[in-house]
Amino acid sequence: MQGTGVVYADEYEELEIINYICETKQEIREEYCEDELKEMVEEKAIELGISNEDIVSGYNPGLPVASFDEYNSNSRAIIGADLQMEVNPTRYPYSAVLLLRTGQDSDGDGDIDIWARSTAFLEGYDVVVTAGHNVWWPEENYGWSEDIRMYVNQDSFALGQYHTAYSWAVPSGFINNQTDSLDWCVMVSNEDLGSDNGWFSKALMGNLTGTSIRVSGYPTTSGKYGHQYMDYGTILSDSGGLITYNADTEGGQSGSPVFDSNYIVWGIHCGDDITANYGVKMSNTLLNFINNKYLEGLEKWG
Repeated sequence: MQGTGVVYADEYEELEIINYICETKQEIREEYCEDELKEMVEEKAIELGISNEDIVSGYNPGLPVASFDEYNSNSRAIIGADLQMEVNPTRYPYSAVLLLRTGQDSDGDGDIDIWARSTAFLEGYDVVVTAGHNVWWPEENYGWSEDIRMYVNQDSFALGQYHTAYSWAVPSGFINNQTDSLDWCVMVSNEDLGSDNGWFSKALMGNLTGTSIRVSGYPTTSGKYGHQYMDYGTILSDSGGLITYNADTEGGQSGSPVFDSNYIVWGIHCGDDITANYGVKMSNTLLNFINNKYLEGLEKWG
């Protein structure tokens, strides 16, 4: 874990979140408290006539559902033998997992000359969730990604049609301090990607230790490039802000959903430690922030 340690977002009375508008490159800083976000969601839900259960529920647009026993079998950490299995990205829920490509103009000449690949997943019509470090490059001091491209149903070395982001939001605690438990990002796409590809459910739980999970994303390993891979695992520990697990992951899978057999996302994969992989746990603040963006998308696309 590379950051400054674990700070559980809900411990703060207020959490500052930076909303970045892609076209104008404008940063909008807003402070949210857990109760305020919850009230915003409740009020908007009443206006739209939608229940809380509907807000947090996943959606399958009628796609074939992947059997967890059927694969095309043919962030860095493989624990023991590599047990990852290739999955079909046209079947739900893998249809809701996206390949993410982010670019930087490292020399300031106006051209993108560095590209990185990672993973993201859908949580609504236009709501895309990933890890914060996929859009903010702290190690190179580059700052925000200057180009973000999202690929749905990606299943080959050659990249297909891509989609772009309107905005994204990351806690300032990650931007300023690289706090591990704040390493999350909620993006809004310029298009409705969820209606055709579906999205995941999301929920909160006290202690997730012992929960069976899956992690699915897009490794950058040679031979797996451009294909989606999944592995089973168990949550080994739950600190309140971070969860660790023994599902295999590799570089490129940061931002992958950590989900169960009911397609409920419990966390966002972020990286690896010495003996396990880890991700940001779904918190009240993150859940309600996603819910608020979901309702905004429902107003626009639903």
